[in-house]
Amino acid sequence: MMNAPAPTVQDGGVASARGWVTVALLLVAATLVSMLLDQHVALMSQAMIYVLAVVIASYKLGWAESSVCAVGAVTALNFFLFRRAGPWPSKIVSSLSGW
Repeated sequence: MMNAPAPTVQDGGVASARGWVTVALLLVAATLVSMLLDQHVALMSQAMIYVLAVVIASYKLGWAESSVCAVGAVTALNFFLFRRAGPWPSKIVSSLSGW
């Protein structure tokens, strides 16, 4: 009698849900650590915390979850931390206002 293979991310179900929850937890953890270190560490170093989250997701999860984690990491960094350094899009808009 053969054992049934364990469900994978491609099969869907519990393994897939666990992958998406892992992505969310990695992004939340990276954001919280970055916010705690915000006063002590430069923005570029905080970006490496998000890179670590993406590397962990890429190593442990499937392609779709890893890609979403990468896009989510960039979005979270820009939304929660980059705007404190200065609103980059508003600089572009203000430079184009003379047209």
